[in-house]
Amino acid sequence: MEARDGPALSRREQQALTDIERELQQDEELDQSLRTMRLPRPRWLRSLRRRSRRDGRGQGSSAR
Repeated sequence: MEARDGPALSRREQQALTDIERELQQDEELDQSLRTMRLPRPRWLRSLRRRSRRDGRGQGSSAR
């Protein structure tokens, strides 16, 4: 049996959801925005990368 987040949708709710999804799929500007959206990188990741380059452990360096 499949786990669910809540009760099943009624036929009316399912139809409303289907209509909303169909309408959103036709919005080309929204579609393009969602396709090109990037989540910002966490600050700790940037500082970690900066530190590793400073210490000589960045890309292109070999461990000896």
